Amino acid sequence: MLGGGGGLQRGGLAGGGVDCVFGGNVPIGCGVSGGAALECGFAFGLNAMLGAGLFRVALAQLAQRSENRFVGVNCGIMDQFASCMGRERRLIRIDCRDLSYQYVPFERDDLCLVLCDSQVPRTLTTSAYNLRRAQCEQGVAQLRQHDPEIQSLRDSSMAAIEAIRDEMDPAVYRRCTYVVAENQRVLATCAAFERGDMAAVGTAMNASHEGLAHGYEVSCPELDILAEAAQAIPGVLGARMMGGGFGGCTINLVEAAHLEAFHAGMAVAYRDRLGKPPAIHVCRPTGGTELLS
Repeated sequence: MLGGGGGLQRGGLAGGGVDCVFGGNVPIGCGVSGGAALECGFAFGLNAMLGAGLFRVALAQLAQRSENRFVGVNCGIMDQFASCMGRERRLIRIDCRDLSYQYVPFERDDLCLVLCDSQVPRTLTTSAYNLRRAQCEQGVAQLRQHDPEIQSLRDSSMAAIEAIRDEMDPAVYRRCTYVVAENQRVLATCAAFERGDMAAVGTAMNASHEGLAHGYEVSCPELDILAEAAQAIPGVLGARMMGGGFGGCTINLVEAAHLEAFHAGMAVAYRDRLGKPPAIHVCRPTGGTELLS
């Protein structure tokens, strides 16, 4: 999943529904958007029971609103959108400004999406997630003083940020440069998927983790260890943290022929560097929320 920036980015590249083995239950706080899935499933069920006739995008918006207003996390809509709008063997490029979207094919049987759970619980309401959002908004306010056309960081550029770097708090500068760079990675990754250049997708994933760890600063030591270990294993095209950060999972793009070696290598990293048993889940994009007959 490529995306981030507290909803202030151009959009994101997200998996739809994600089918993976979790022993029957999604672990709480593992960073795979279980909360968004619960919100969307509840809204979808009520919509069907009451015959309200709401479309899927509206249900995603309702689920996001519950996260913002009731839970208190000032998140964007990517997780809820993916939960409602997912399609089999497709990723979704979302424009978070107008909610336009397009499906990006992910039909490579020779590649696997693999999650590695850091087993560090992720609780965004008590993390610095909302602070990151506020820092981006502060950066936008400063940029707007020089260019009134800038309404969010998607309207800005590295050159514009560099031009007022001396006016910015260093942390705000790092947040803003990360988001602008990530926006460009989203577009470049979509283009790479379209032309089948999975090596470029992996390179973007690695760069994204670097930005999340050191620019947006939402990683943690365990996630950094898992990403670093994965990137050193043959057959791994890319590895990065996923979700809101501060814990949860990494997501890894792994050649299917090297999946066994990936499991073995990551088991060593878990044991020797984290002192934990491995928690590794092979996933695939599936359809979004549905009624069960």
